[in-house]
Amino acid sequence: MDDIPKTEMEDRIRIEFPDTGNLTIVCRSGSITNSKDLHRCSILTCKSIIIASHNDFETIKGILACMKILYKAEDSKAYITSVVYGRENEHAARIAGNDARDEQYLFSVKNDRLELLMMENTISKIITHTCRQNGLSKVFTELFNYKDH
Repeated sequence: MDDIPKTEMEDRIRIEFPDTGNLTIVCRSGSITNSKDLHRCSILTCKSIIIASHNDFETIKGILACMKILYKAEDSKAYITSVVYGRENEHAARIAGNDARDEQYLFSVKNDRLELLMMENTISKIITHTCRQNGLSKVFTELFNYKDH
């Protein structure tokens, strides 16, 4: 879901990922923070929700909106994966993804449905492993280089 037209999203996905195999990608136009828009995406029946906003504030609001819907439906198995750019926003994002039903954990970071990818940590780990493993830099160069694609 994004605020750009659905057809433009589908065209971009088709260009970047021509063969998706048995993966079904559903595109919708709307806001990731609007409950009505999220219901149109049928997040209760999907397996995973990916929140990849370029703004941590929007990401946290999106996590909150999704968790509000998922919290009400106990039978949903949907899982949220999200990227957080600033280390200072990690705790807030984890609290937003809190799925504890016990009031004693109301402001905890109990997250059975949320996986956060901390961009700073991820990039640091890639660089570190590239330095430590002979030949790994060539693999990462091949993966992240969009030459000839």
